[in-house]
Amino acid sequence: MQIADCLIGRDVCVVAADFDDATSFRLRELGLAVGTHTRVLQRAPFGGRVLSVAGQRIAVDRDTTRRFTVEPVSA
Repeated sequence: MQIADCLIGRDVCVVAADFDDATSFRLRELGLAVGTHTRVLQRAPFGGRVLSVAGQRIAVDRDTTRRFTVEPVSA
């Protein structure tokens, strides 16, 4: 599943990311790396999402949400 497909309030774990090296590096700096647990907080205009990562809110655009593969985290 992709972040773009997640329901609001869903906790997920990033299992894959399809980005070039520079973009991957920047996303890792923000805390979005493979193995990271995140929560989808809200939908942003034009298909983006606002995520909670390590207590921070991060907005990502629609294209970015489609490049992350995630799995639901069991409670």
